[in-house]
Amino acid sequence: MGETDTTNDGSNDRTRVIPTRIKAIALAVGVGHLLALVGVTAVLEGDPFGPTPNELLAADQYGILMFVVSVAGMILLGAIPAVLALRWRLVTPLGFVAIAFGWATYQTWLRSLESVPGAGAGISPSHLSLYAFWSPLILVIALLCGGLEYVARRRFG
Repeated sequence: MGETDTTNDGSNDRTRVIPTRIKAIALAVGVGHLLALVGVTAVLEGDPFGPTPNELLAADQYGILMFVVSVAGMILLGAIPAVLALRWRLVTPLGFVAIAFGWATYQTWLRSLESVPGAGAGISPSHLSLYAFWSPLILVIALLCGGLEYVARRRFG
């Protein structure tokens, strides 16, 4: 399945996944994370994630930059924990992101049950919106969890 990595003496004593495969899988997981957020947001909030095409064309350069950074952040929030899981077998970063996304989805769903149809969600942001906005902080916490797991594995075997 994975291609072999040869050592200097030509022997095939270890097998590893090719880095390009890891990158492709990580990109797929990151895009899947973004699409999951877009889909769940559209279903639960009745509002698409991000601006409409007309709003995007009318946006200034800072609005477009903010949208691009937000989309890239959602992809990275899925891709980086996937790389850590595939490359170093660290499961806590991916688990933390999955739990944070699940919690934000659940809280947004509870909020959608309480809202009156057609009344609008008000001006307070949903948990999914906060999840998207705070994605850099979520990624840092996930990386810290992965670092702790790595240290614990090295120390305790």
